[in-house]
Amino acid sequence: MAGLLKFTSAATFVQAGADRVTAAAASSAEQASAGIASTADSIRLGFAEAASSVSEQIGGAVHTGIRLLHGNPDSATSDDDWHACENTECGPRTQPPLRFRMTSADYLSHRSMEIEWENGTGERQHWSSYQDSLCGWFEAEKVLPASAADILVRFQVHAVLKSQSRYVSKVDRTNRCSWIKDGKCYAQEVIWFNTGSDCHYCPVDATFQLKGAVIDCHVSRAWNAARVTQVPDCWEFWDDIRSRPKRSPLMQVLQAADAAAPPDHGAGDPILHCTSSTKRLVGAAKALHQSRRDTIGKLRELDEKLTAQWVTVNGTNTVSAGLAVASAVTLFVAPPIGIGLGLGSAAAGGLASAGDVVSDHVALGEIRQCLIEDDVNSLCVADLQTTWLQARDHAGAVLKASDKSSDAYGLAEIGLGVSFGFTVARTAAGFVDEALGAAAVAAESASVGSKLAPVASKVLGVAGAVVSTGMAVHGWVTTKSLQATLRRRLAEITSSMLDMQRWLAAMTQLECSICLGSIRLSDEAQCCNDSWHYSHAKCLKRWARECSSAGRDPSCPLCCGNLSARTGVLEKLIADDMCKVLDSLPL
Repeated sequence: MAGLLKFTSAATFVQAGADRVTAAAASSAEQASAGIASTADSIRLGFAEAASSVSEQIGGAVHTGIRLLHGNPDSATSDDDWHACENTECGPRTQPPLRFRMTSADYLSHRSMEIEWENGTGERQHWSSYQDSLCGWFEAEKVLPASAADILVRFQVHAVLKSQSRYVSKVDRTNRCSWIKDGKCYAQEVIWFNTGSDCHYCPVDATFQLKGAVIDCHVSRAWNAARVTQVPDCWEFWDDIRSRPKRSPLMQVLQAADAAAPPDHGAGDPILHCTSSTKRLVGAAKALHQSRRDTIGKLRELDEKLTAQWVTVNGTNTVSAGLAVASAVTLFVAPPIGIGLGLGSAAAGGLASAGDVVSDHVALGEIRQCLIEDDVNSLCVADLQTTWLQARDHAGAVLKASDKSSDAYGLAEIGLGVSFGFTVARTAAGFVDEALGAAAVAAESASVGSKLAPVASKVLGVAGAVVSTGMAVHGWVTTKSLQATLRRRLAEITSSMLDMQRWLAAMTQLECSICLGSIRLSDEAQCCNDSWHYSHAKCLKRWARECSSAGRDPSCPLCCGNLSARTGVLEKLIADDMCKVLDSLPL
């Protein structure tokens, strides 16, 4: 009955669409002097809206019928996920990146996720969480662009002896994870996505849960939360519906792009398609700009936490070193007291080491989450940038071939007047390996060294005191590797955010926070000290006078930060700020 009602509603929408087309045609006949182009656009919009309504209604009816016919037991608990799939499948939406996660049900073996894919260059790409310092022994996450194809996912177990490391074997997850043989040997667990030369994009938000020791590690549960069909693939099985991974929400940058213009708007018309692509890129760039500001705020908070942790750990190590020195002296005078002081030194150093390792693990997880979300948004905008550049070049070629005047089409409005590129970010493909490359090794070395100092003070006396003192001094004069790499990535994101503001200003899309008008690269501008909110210099000076007359200290109207005394041409200010940020990168 539900399906019949939806089909009836669909027919009503078809009639409404036809009425709109008829009205558009009648209006165009009465206003023929306005131009044939306007008439064609009206008719196209009428057909597009009618077709979209029909697609949504028929798609909903078909999906409802499938659930009723198959009696899917999950339908009662996965309506939200199903509607998300329904909207993605039926409505025009930008293709989000592909996400792959590895989790663990136990900690019996060191695992890694291995991914291979094609990126259109003809060279097969490879990534391993074993070599990615953002990933751990028992968890990993990788994001690939939506254009990735022929994706292979498998898992490897790493033993103490490298010769004992092996790829995870395949199991039947629907039959108590029984092993599957390929002839006389066990088959390897290999999962493919978006394969074949004529394959179409399929959304992927896959989670794989591993368990078992080195000899019997396997994928116990697996699920693709972004699947657009109700029938799971052969590799999918997650028995507990309540704990089943949920579909990741659509990124804000893609929502902003789709709100600015549909992905397929203007197809077949190079000029209209270029205009649409520009609107989509500008909308996504603004959303990414705001997301970058949020990410910068979170990374700054994490930096402050790491600073507080650094002070606490070094203070405790200093106390441990003092006790070790006292222990070394009193061992020759009062051995019992010296032993007690040595035990106190060992306890203080051990607690400092344990707390430091736990805190680093928590901080690394938070940093990983921030950077992965930033990489996802960056990949989305990078794809939109590629589409925009292609549409711009195509429109420019059409205009040149037709020998049309640029004034007739408003080249600046469709983005043809911008001569420089738009670099949105350094994504995970290149920067992740560099960003936290030494963090895990340094943390492990610091942990081992911190544990050696208390033990040495207990066993070797004077040597232990020397080692503990050296550790304390080194800790106070050295920045932790994890914090140094966090600050490096913070500077990279800040520089990219400033570059994005320069691009928005070139597109007359950067907004003054006072008058809400556009700021151009050639305008006289001023900003705040810490957040780089640029405004017209005259607007900000007027705002400062109003604050002073009201008895308030002049501050940024957006972040309430202190105002910078520097004024000048916007392009020069942004370039200077980018140089300062990059100069602050840790060596």
